[in-house]
Amino acid sequence: MAWQPSPMLPHMSWASSLASTVRTRGIEWVTGLGRGRNVLLASYRYAFDPAQLWAISETAGQASAMSGAFAEIGVFTGETTLYLHQHLASLGRQVPYYCVDTFSGFTTRDIQTERNRGKVDDYHRWFRSSSRVLFERMVAHNRLPDVHVIQADASTFDYGRLPPLAFALVDVDLLRPMRAALEGCWERLVPGGVMIADDCHPGENMWDGAREAYMEFCADHGLEVDVRRHKLGFVTKLR
Repeated sequence: MAWQPSPMLPHMSWASSLASTVRTRGIEWVTGLGRGRNVLLASYRYAFDPAQLWAISETAGQASAMSGAFAEIGVFTGETTLYLHQHLASLGRQVPYYCVDTFSGFTTRDIQTERNRGKVDDYHRWFRSSSRVLFERMVAHNRLPDVHVIQADASTFDYGRLPPLAFALVDVDLLRPMRAALEGCWERLVPGGVMIADDCHPGENMWDGAREAYMEFCADHGLEVDVRRHKLGFVTKLR
């Protein structure tokens, strides 16, 4: 079949190979298409694959029927925060939602703990581009209701500041903050509440401190290890 210009981009042709791709704040634009046209390129921006997002969303939807707030420990730029709010809104649900993050990447002590585990990965460069100001702007732009933003180190945060929780998503990657966040959120979880730990996939990798923290947590509390969709560690507090 002969090549034809896309009906969505009537001015594109083989000459558009001269166009350039510009990345601005994580969004890619194609420029130079003529007549001042810029085209937004779709890109998948979630840290979870569709099956993992479905598992998280289904659990969050069920938890929203209980009496308790939601907590997301480790939010980066807020893609998952936005997604879960849209999901809850589609169910006609609204819950207090607490977001905890350093908004400056990993702390020196967190990285040193990984060094003591024999890790040599460059953790310093990860998540440094996050910003509380931009996160709060995202919340305001999307008019997300009842969001409470807390800038804090997950390793030293006083989880007693959180209200009783029906759902917690813990995604802070490294052993030290994961261990503290799992313990802290568990103490706030209401009977029947669910907590999900990210990065619990088996095998050695730069984020395997998260799985170690989850495994230790389950052992300490006599809980069954329940890793779903390759990397999501689930725990439920019995009623």
